[in-house]
Amino acid sequence: MDIDSEILFFLRSIKKHEFLRKTQAINLVASENRPSPIINQLRSLDLDSRYSSDLYSGTSFIRSLIDQVESLARKLFSAEFVNIYPISGNITNLAFSLGLSSPGDKIVMLSNDLGGYPLNLTHFNRERVSLPFDPSSASVNLPEFTDLFSTSNPKITVLGHSVMTFPLDVRSISSIVHDYDNYCVYDGSHVLGLISGKQFQQPLKEGADLLVGSTHKSFPGPQGGIILSNSEEAFNQVNQLLIPHGSEGIVLVDNPHPGRIAALGASLLEMIAFGESYAKQIVANSKSLAKSLDKEGVPVKLAHRGFSESHQVLLDLPPEICSHQKSRLERANLFSDVILRFGTSEVTRLGMKEEEMKTIAHFIKRIIVDDESPKTVKEEVIPLVKSFTKVHFTFDDWNEELELSP
Repeated sequence: MDIDSEILFFLRSIKKHEFLRKTQAINLVASENRPSPIINQLRSLDLDSRYSSDLYSGTSFIRSLIDQVESLARKLFSAEFVNIYPISGNITNLAFSLGLSSPGDKIVMLSNDLGGYPLNLTHFNRERVSLPFDPSSASVNLPEFTDLFSTSNPKITVLGHSVMTFPLDVRSISSIVHDYDNYCVYDGSHVLGLISGKQFQQPLKEGADLLVGSTHKSFPGPQGGIILSNSEEAFNQVNQLLIPHGSEGIVLVDNPHPGRIAALGASLLEMIAFGESYAKQIVANSKSLAKSLDKEGVPVKLAHRGFSESHQVLLDLPPEICSHQKSRLERANLFSDVILRFGTSEVTRLGMKEEEMKTIAHFIKRIIVDDESPKTVKEEVIPLVKSFTKVHFTFDDWNEELELSP
């Protein structure tokens, strides 16, 4: 093997990705966001290669850092209990699924085809039961949900999904769940940034036993997970599975990745300082994008409810058309997903506002409605991208502070 050629190919692949994502394309993928330079910088420090356990020397500052980040999370989310050890949103789902139930128990979740998290519960000897949900109104059918409980008595009810445009009736649902002494968990992976910015519902105040989620979608942090609660009993059941080197051995987390935790701390500070204005602009941008698409003749779901109260806008097209148009949009450097669920988190982080949403809607219309050449549209997309390359809702660069001796 020619190692020099391998290195060159490796570096070129990375540079091509960076160039495309940062200077050439508009990212409307709802599951993604743009971290600030501070977060990227913290991920490159010595912390990122270390362990946190007191089994090792030189870890006291790391454990102090973890305590501080947990304190920031409690403050931002008004939560008594927090665990920041999950290295992904998937781990948070495993933690509550295993911690709050026993083998053979039923867990209510939205079905996969409606945006429920596709966790394979049968592998863990749990039974998945579909949450009665009406996608045309983006709401839970409460009478059917009540009937489900009277016949199935599921141990856990999970609210929240990947196609989330409007708040859910957490108060009514959690009240039903608690009447049976069971648990209500809110998966806020997609809307965590809006929750922290106080522009969406507040699940813990509305009765959820746990708020869980990933920290890199509408919440603009590093990839990872978080669990928050005001219920000591429910939290302890889950927390015991996430304690590295616990008394009964490791279950779901060994090393929580201190570099990630440092970056999470920075994003929590960003949200404490700028979260409300950031979240407000996300919702305003979603509404503007949806209304503009509708005006341009692009079919958008949930028009009767005002399209969206979150970071997502959903096109109303058949799956085969969505898949085809996703490919055409990508050739125009307009990135989305296979169901054409447009997210506004990243464009908002880059400083775009309502006027830019109108422009983006027109780009999309030219591809989907007018059947225009993606290459032609791409020539107009790139100049817009180059006008919005700076990350907003963050602090000035921390380079100087990080280079100073302690």
